[in-house]
Amino acid sequence: MPDSLNLRDFIQGKGFQTVTVESEGVLIDLDTPDDYERILEKSRRRYDEC
Repeated sequence: MPDSLNLRDFIQGKGFQTVTVESEGVLIDLDTPDDYERILEKSRRRYDEC
């Protein structure tokens, strides 16, 4: 496989199995610094509530 393969291509090539999960965390995008800041802020708020 080429080194430039992205995750979507890898999954399409290998196949996948769908599973049910209870956490919304599996849907979080962490592609940009803004994504990171958004998640960090959400985590801080969740921690402060404890």
